[in-house]
Amino acid sequence: MGEKDFTRMDPAMWGMILGKSGKLPGELAPEIIELAKEKGFEFYTDDPQKLYPNVLPQYIKEMEELGWDRGQDDEELFEFAMHDKQYREYKSGLAKEQFLKDLEERRAKAGHAAAPVAPIAKPAAKSEDELAAVAYALYLAGKKPKEGIITLPEIHHSAWNHKYYTLK
Repeated sequence: MGEKDFTRMDPAMWGMILGKSGKLPGELAPEIIELAKEKGFEFYTDDPQKLYPNVLPQYIKEMEELGWDRGQDDEELFEFAMHDKQYREYKSGLAKEQFLKDLEERRAKAGHAAAPVAPIAKPAAKSEDELAAVAYALYLAGKKPKEGIITLPEIHHSAWNHKYYTLK
């Protein structure tokens, strides 16, 4: 309230606006250009790739040391390099723990009984996580999947085994 427009943009937004993520598809509004000047920001017109060092060799080495698969066409390697923190949380099982905690909190808030969840012994296979994400999205939307739309295989000790998403 009472603030000038565009004053609450975070550094990632400014980086994009200033050209650090590449050329924008259109022209910036004059007030954004003026605000950038007021803040002492400089626009970047060179190749944005020059702003990022090639650290893939370090990620490759670390994945080998940890015994992590780089994936077909190195997709796991690129996920790790692009989303370091999130990928580490995924591989450690922390992301799943946080997800299940959030699910239980939302269920409790909605008045649903807590679903028993088995302790996490190891990170789930990627296919289980993908299925869990679909089931969770459907759960949040309050939708029961239509017959034949989605076929979910049996997954034991899963938070998704409730009345709408019994996995078969």
